Amino acid sequence: MNSDSLESAATHEVERDLHDRTIQALYGVMLQMENCTHLLEESSSKTRAELDVAIDKVNAIIGDVRNRIYELGGGKPGRTPKNRE
Repeated sequence: MNSDSLESAATHEVERDLHDRTIQALYGVMLQMENCTHLLEESSSKTRAELDVAIDKVNAIIGDVRNRIYELGGGKPGRTPKNRE
């Protein structure tokens, strides 16, 4: 494979990963938060519990994105794909 093919394959992998994991996970959190608007009318304790779960999920997603960026940067802190040496 030439370097253009390798770069294209890597780009496709990142796109697929962002769609399959990150976007889908964020969509799930959004649905959960929409449900909280309905729970507000029923119970504030249920709403608080659901929001706590949603916050934990968003924190996990952020960690996954950071890890992916870290991997793309060659596994060295502070090195993202754009500032590799």
